[in-house]
Amino acid sequence: MRYKLAMILISGLIWIPGNALGHGLDDVLERAADFLGGEQSLTALQQIEITSTGTRWVLDEGFEPGASRQGTFDMDLQWEVRKEQLRLDYDIETPSFGVTRSVIEVVNGADGFTDGQDGNFAPPGTFAMSSDRVESIKRHQRLLNPQVILRELLRDDGDARLRRHHHGLYDQIVIEDNVANITLFILRETGEISHLKTKTSDLLRRDVPLVITYSDWGFFGSGVKFPTQIEISLDGELVHREQRTAVRAGAELFLAEIFSIPDNLDAERDLQLQNRGNGHHQTLQSMAAFGFPQDGFRLNIASTEITPGVWFLGGTSHNSLAVVQSDGVVIVDAPLGPERSRAILDWVKEEIGSRVKNVVVSHHHVDHAAGVREMAGRWAGVVVHESVRDFWNDVFRNPSRILQDAIERKRSWRPYDVRITDYKELVVLEDDNTPVRAFPYEQTHSVDSVLVEAGGVIFVVDTYSPGNAPAPDVGRAIVEAVEAQGLTPSFIAGGHGTFITWADFLAGLPQ
Repeated sequence: MRYKLAMILISGLIWIPGNALGHGLDDVLERAADFLGGEQSLTALQQIEITSTGTRWVLDEGFEPGASRQGTFDMDLQWEVRKEQLRLDYDIETPSFGVTRSVIEVVNGADGFTDGQDGNFAPPGTFAMSSDRVESIKRHQRLLNPQVILRELLRDDGDARLRRHHHGLYDQIVIEDNVANITLFILRETGEISHLKTKTSDLLRRDVPLVITYSDWGFFGSGVKFPTQIEISLDGELVHREQRTAVRAGAELFLAEIFSIPDNLDAERDLQLQNRGNGHHQTLQSMAAFGFPQDGFRLNIASTEITPGVWFLGGTSHNSLAVVQSDGVVIVDAPLGPERSRAILDWVKEEIGSRVKNVVVSHHHVDHAAGVREMAGRWAGVVVHESVRDFWNDVFRNPSRILQDAIERKRSWRPYDVRITDYKELVVLEDDNTPVRAFPYEQTHSVDSVLVEAGGVIFVVDTYSPGNAPAPDVGRAIVEAVEAQGLTPSFIAGGHGTFITWADFLAGLPQ
């Protein structure tokens, strides 16, 4: 076998080459393979069918930072292991939106497509899959099935090394990986794969630990064992629980035609998106399961000046506000990720001829705040509600080496601290012409949701999307908070949707 081995003593751990201590890498692999059904059965593994049911949680999409916003799923998976071909038939329920939907995901090598209702409020259809979604699916299923990883090692398709505690329950196989090394924990007594540890790049939190536990292994009538119960924790928060009710493994379980991609679909393969899919795989899978796919970079900016110096930056599913002040530009919300933030920064430089001096965060949810770190790494100060200051301190301290952002690039050559301003009832970013105000209002969306006002424009996110009728309680809460500040706005703009006049907003309120 071709394994990269070394001997390093670190914190009581030993990297063990060969047959040191009587149990070398080959011995540990053999014990794990025997537990799973034997090396011959594993290396001959070609096709897999899995039926499962489970629950997924989305990190940092609830009222407070952490894992929340759950949805349930029933899934049938068909997987041609040798050719990176997968078909996943999902029935998904998202209780918080009252949506039940069905969608099929098909991956064929580097290409793929979805068929059905891929988003909570998206029309059903058949669409080409972006490269990041393709790679995130492949990585997700590979990590959920450690027997496939072990198969690669037994077939000399990977590089690994053995790590052992002198007195521990586990032997640890460390597998070199392009994203982050993967460690399999093998029970020394039985050879059972207990759990896996690696790292992933969360869109908001960046590099964080990912732990997958496996239990209740069984053969299901096949020659290879599969875990019945699987749980995934991301940065210490439970984000995935799956129970498998049926498994088949063999050579001729299904025909290759089930992975065929329709001729009329043509998605361009993109190396940067492939890297994004591998690095952010867990966030992309969580958001897709939640019914709000975050595929692609979404760089298009459609800008409209609502009032003098106050710009609405749309062009995609998530909007921002740009407020021109005498010494720079204030951005309200940096959604979707660092790539979108870089596009906004370029727009400010090219269209305004200025720089971003501050970014105001409407609330902590990952889809509206995943680009904040990029702006903070370009010298912008960050304005957040005091209820989440500690959370943001942690976010800014985290590394981002898997997929580098501006803060990580800065810290690669010098210390770099982010300038944070927090507030409770009101913060005003003063300017002679266009001050920016942020203040809380009554709502149940998140602990730190605020309204932002500049130049007669109110900016509101998620609780109301202009162009739609506001819910009665939300509409009243917005009006009451605005009036309490003594403001008389002319327009209201949304983090989703568009912008309308304040008069039209008032006219649309339920009487």
